[in-house]
Amino acid sequence: MNHAAMELHFVSCMLKGTVRYTLDSETTPYFLLDDRFQITKLTDGAGKALPYRKEPVTRYAYRQSAYTVQSAGGGQIEIDFESVGPFRRHLSQRKRRDRYNYFSKDRIFLYDNYLRFYPCLDHPDIAVRKNGCPVPCVYAPLTVYGLEDYVVYFSKRRADGACTIDMPKADCYLIYAFRKGCFYEAECGRFHALTQNKREQKSAMAIAQANNDVLDWYNQNLYMEKPVERDFELISLGFFHRRNAYVRDHLTVYENFRIPSGVCESYIPHELGHLWCISGTFSAAGFLDEGGAEWSAEIYRYAHDRESFEKHRRQQEKWSEHYWKQLCRAGQMGKDAGRPNRHMMGFRFFNRIYKKFGLDTVRRCILCYALPDEQSPQTFLKRVRETESDAVYDFVLQETQDILSRFPQH
Repeated sequence: MNHAAMELHFVSCMLKGTVRYTLDSETTPYFLLDDRFQITKLTDGAGKALPYRKEPVTRYAYRQSAYTVQSAGGGQIEIDFESVGPFRRHLSQRKRRDRYNYFSKDRIFLYDNYLRFYPCLDHPDIAVRKNGCPVPCVYAPLTVYGLEDYVVYFSKRRADGACTIDMPKADCYLIYAFRKGCFYEAECGRFHALTQNKREQKSAMAIAQANNDVLDWYNQNLYMEKPVERDFELISLGFFHRRNAYVRDHLTVYENFRIPSGVCESYIPHELGHLWCISGTFSAAGFLDEGGAEWSAEIYRYAHDRESFEKHRRQQEKWSEHYWKQLCRAGQMGKDAGRPNRHMMGFRFFNRIYKKFGLDTVRRCILCYALPDEQSPQTFLKRVRETESDAVYDFVLQETQDILSRFPQH
């Protein structure tokens, strides 16, 4: 198994760091790093410089480079890296695709699913890389220096002032830090909300209340066999021109808290649904993550406002069926389907089950995916076969195979 340990230093709006990898003999030393950062030194375990090749590599809309170490593989590799220059207020002008990373004297947001801010071990084969599965690696807690004047979330403060941060998942680091005295808080039940904007303090309380209400309902009604009872953090990025959110472990990041109640009705139940439906894959198999979370929200909506449920379901049905027709048309014309839209495929998958067998069957199918510790299409189908009729199983099997067969390399 591969192992890695890393330390970061924040100094005068610069980021510097060192990561030490111990690789097994089967792993190719291949690393991806955003072009706003650079490798300054690369050595083996004895301090001997190792030659490497750098080349640009495309990752959706991001500019990054691949570093391939010219060695046989295996052994220890130590990499020093740093930002090319001081961070701007926002790390990128391409805010539509990279709006979750932010650096200023008052707050720091770094999320490596959107920004490779350290040399990240990855697959040299582009087909495997597009599948979204990280290279197996055990990461030691990240050590961060230079944030003594910040409140750093999901971290432990050491006696020397440094912070240690665990990886919430095997494929991502999250760094969220607010300068002390530069944020506002609201709390309700298990949810603690933070924002830098005083105008959002009232709406932060509403967001925390809504999250707490939805979680209570899920624990008592849909997911009572596997209730979630830990505490959560809600963070606003303060981007008032956008309305979006993502969830990671016990954190939900909102682009802003000033969200109308109708939008809350969509976002909050969906994001909390990912507490149970979250395999972490970005491949086509992730349609069960997104479909399970969205139909958890649909079940919640049905219980509270059936008119709203049907209106929302019909709108999503229209969009998802249009997307599916485009996929089928591309396949008939021999075109690559591109990166799968897991949201659209997931909604359509459970919507088709709903239209043929009803909402109770959808509920049971979601639980077939969400309750097992291992979340994969194979485990899901096995559970459906064990718990549902032959008619339901045959239908679900056909729909699952139809989706996955269209994205064999994703």
